[in-house]
Amino acid sequence: GAAGDGGLHVNANGSADFALLRAFYPVAFVDRVTGVSDWRFDGMAQTDGMAWSATSSMQGAAIDLPAPFGKSAAGALPVRIERRGDSGRTDRDTLSVALGSAGTVVMHRKITAGQPVIERALVLAGNAVEKPGDADRPGIWIRADLPSIDIDDWLAIDASPPSGASPAAGASPPQAQLKLAGVDLTATRLTALRRRFRDLNVSARRDGDNWQLTLQGRDVDGTAAWYAAAPNTPNGRAVARLARFALPREQDVAGGADKVEPSPPASVANRWPELDIDAERFLSKGRELGHLRMQAQPNGSDWRIDKLELRNDGGSITASGAWHVGGAAERTELTARFDIRDAGTFLAHFGYPEEIRAAPTQVEGTFAWTGAPSDFDYRTLNGSLRLKSGAGQFVKIDPGIGKLIGVLSLQALPRRITLDFRDVFSEGFAFDEANGTVDIVNGVLRTDAFHINGKAARDDLRGSADLAHATQQLDVRVQPSLATSFSA
Repeated sequence: GAAGDGGLHVNANGSADFALLRAFYPVAFVDRVTGVSDWRFDGMAQTDGMAWSATSSMQGAAIDLPAPFGKSAAGALPVRIERRGDSGRTDRDTLSVALGSAGTVVMHRKITAGQPVIERALVLAGNAVEKPGDADRPGIWIRADLPSIDIDDWLAIDASPPSGASPAAGASPPQAQLKLAGVDLTATRLTALRRRFRDLNVSARRDGDNWQLTLQGRDVDGTAAWYAAAPNTPNGRAVARLARFALPREQDVAGGADKVEPSPPASVANRWPELDIDAERFLSKGRELGHLRMQAQPNGSDWRIDKLELRNDGGSITASGAWHVGGAAERTELTARFDIRDAGTFLAHFGYPEEIRAAPTQVEGTFAWTGAPSDFDYRTLNGSLRLKSGAGQFVKIDPGIGKLIGVLSLQALPRRITLDFRDVFSEGFAFDEANGTVDIVNGVLRTDAFHINGKAARDDLRGSADLAHATQQLDVRVQPSLATSFSA
């Protein structure tokens, strides 16, 4: 320390044990910093208080936080903490924390009876550091522009101070926790609910205990709202009104590998919120499937799906059921009804164009598979269905469809009898009606009674089709109508 023309100068350096700092300053996230690292302090007394800065390489210290703020003990992350006065005022100051190029935190404080209280805080991350701005209102504001961020990892963090920590003698008491007031986030890749969204802009504002959000990106476009827990919604409620919603593939997360999540034990409470989603355009695997409506709510250890509806110009699917969250393994069970005006148009939305023409169809069935509703899996699919179809025509057989409809087409039947029926089947088998029942066991469809009736022939099918492996083992009985081969 030395007295100079500008006032008292203080210079110091040493090392810091973060285990001791956690006991002295019980603030949020401090328990996620461990190890020992160097530090340097430079300060000068002024009329509005001490102006000082503290720096550290953080070499030897580990920060257990998701990107972009986490680091191992072996790496370095230059940190600079700086305090400055507010234009000569002694009752206010600004404290800033810069973490290398990863981000900056700027805190505006009010000093009452010698104790600083944070009124506003601005967290900047990534490219947002280059255009800092200021906090709009009291509370914590986050502005981030990042190449990638994992929201799931951040939501899993408990931001509360360590429960067992207590300030050491002489330490300042912790202030009331500031609430997050707003978020402006731009990310090239944003991971949420184990799925990666592309080129997404999120703007979120707190309204009391609720949140209003605007979402704009390649996969989602619209508005959403989050309503805090209430007596009738103990887990909260999420409402989304979207112009477009493209559900990313789960395997796209983390560079193409599935992220395996352990199933919660049965004793874990159901934390899923009530959900109300309306998406004008719902897309999956690059295909536009139609208008999606979904309403669901927690019910004990289950997440009850009250309404799941998908409509397009070919028909509709309506379903209800439950996602069994608790237990040794998650499981989804649905009762569904397909009301299809034009099977050809309907199937085209799912990637099977020109397989069938017309054929108004009704399907009723029960379906169950392992995992969440979004984890539809042929290998664990079980259930049963009943199908009834009106007049239509199988246009061609395509190995790509590989399911029950593909094996029903008779176009691939060779000349099996002396009579020549090429004129009947070459353009696809036309039928007046089709009906039957199908059982599903571990992704294998089995039927003992499936009938297709047409002017050219009557067909009875028995056997199985393996959905996962796209194989079939069927016995087909064809009863041709000779009248179609001769002119009247």
